[in-house]
Amino acid sequence: MTKTFVRLLIFAAFVLASWAEAQPRFTPTPLPEVAVKPRIQVLFSTTPMHLYLGWPLVVTVQVRLHPDADADLKQLGEPGLVVAPRQGDWGSLFRFELSRSSRISRRRDVTPLELRPFGNTPRQIVLSPGAAPVLIGHFVLTETQTAALVPAYYLLYVHFDSRTGGGEEGWKGTAHASMELQIDKEPAVQDANLECEKVLATREYLRVTGAEKKALDVLDAFLSRTPASVAMPCWAVRAELHVQEGNAKAAMDAYCNASRAESVLLDAAVRENAKKANIASISPPQYDAHCERLKRQLKETAPAAGQPQGSAINPESEPQGR
Repeated sequence: MTKTFVRLLIFAAFVLASWAEAQPRFTPTPLPEVAVKPRIQVLFSTTPMHLYLGWPLVVTVQVRLHPDADADLKQLGEPGLVVAPRQGDWGSLFRFELSRSSRISRRRDVTPLELRPFGNTPRQIVLSPGAAPVLIGHFVLTETQTAALVPAYYLLYVHFDSRTGGGEEGWKGTAHASMELQIDKEPAVQDANLECEKVLATREYLRVTGAEKKALDVLDAFLSRTPASVAMPCWAVRAELHVQEGNAKAAMDAYCNASRAESVLLDAAVRENAKKANIASISPPQYDAHCERLKRQLKETAPAAGQPQGSAINPESEPQGR
């Protein structure tokens, strides 16, 4: 009985092996190839960073290759990624909105923003691996437009979409970026530091919309009535502009004023830290080094008695202004 059972098992195994051999071989279906699609990254900044109702707002937008896209381009064998709107209209590719949480509906309230583009935007750009971000342009809201906004803490979103508005040969895709933006009512009484922020916002709006002389006049008018112990950012911006103009003496004076105002702020921060258990970090001074460097440069290049005073700035000794 046992031998018969063993023979039956051997026979069954033989039959199964023969049957399996006769079946067609299974060939797995290859997975479809995933198309490599490089991505772009949107970068932006706002002037001012803290918006008050009735102040102009400038959003400066740049784009670059997404850090993960370098390998994708190499795989495709492409030197760069072409991005272009139809008829050069970059404004059609960007959408701006404010988003905030609603305590009543417990949902996010979204406010679309109608920002107008300004600047000499290129007809198309080529984004290359490792290259610096490319400036697309400046998008602005007027004082009247910001006055109609609701004061709150927001996220400002910048959406880019070239799937329909992009040129035929350009990259098709989407990208977005966001940053915090606090919007408040303008205080009835402003100190010089807050007034400086408003002046810089107004200057930037005038500058990007083409009124450069008026932009400079607004800054100069404010500084003409402002002591050197306040309004550090305004003195610093004016110093950078003097550097661009090649006026070393005026640049030195403005940088030294910025340094004085900065010292006041740093001293106040140190005193505030002394009152608190949680000590906040304090940035080192920025403008004293510029002030002292220009003093040395002017002393070294001072003409002999009776010779006119020169005003050229050594380009290697000063950073480029904005």
